[in-house]
Amino acid sequence: MKRTLIYTVPSQSDGIRLESFLMGMCGFSRRIIRELKQRREDIQRNGAHIRMVDPVFEGDRIVAVLRDTKTTTSSSSIFVPVLYEDDDLVIYNKPPFLAVHPAKRHQTDTLANVYAATHPEGTFRPVYRLDRDTDGICVCAKNTLSAAKLAGKIEKNIRGLCAAYCLRTAERLMRRLHSWPHTKCGAASVRAVSGLLPYIRC
Repeated sequence: MKRTLIYTVPSQSDGIRLESFLMGMCGFSRRIIRELKQRREDIQRNGAHIRMVDPVFEGDRIVAVLRDTKTTTSSSSIFVPVLYEDDDLVIYNKPPFLAVHPAKRHQTDTLANVYAATHPEGTFRPVYRLDRDTDGICVCAKNTLSAAKLAGKIEKNIRGLCAAYCLRTAERLMRRLHSWPHTKCGAASVRAVSGLLPYIRC
């Protein structure tokens, strides 16, 4: 399984080394850079091989090919809904009681086996973990670049959604408590919730 990426060097990257362009502008990791160094045919500028130390110039057409290793995970016929899929990622709606990775007691009934059934030439790369008993969205990267770009970012977004939910809940509670200002319990509760708002507001 391979992914071909094509970039046009912008004016702000004129004259910098290829390695700096790929890591700084395109999000390549050092691991991907090392792999491309070993495969001359998979990194080219304007149709010819280019080294990582060579400079790139405005308008250059950079082509990088990412190659994946064939999975050794057995496939499964278990149906898991796919919410979205493109060349770089696939998003599953994982049901409860389905493990993500194979384990001693779960060799053929995991999300990794489901992925292997439709992507036999690729490696299963979930961006974050979901427990077996947990249902929810599971984002899987199809190549090393999308995995590097998504690493750590999905979790932050989930925290942000949780914080926003807590904020809305607290603010609704504040409005309700303010409707009972004549009670001691209400006044104390207003002060308590007011003290929490700075910690959950994004």
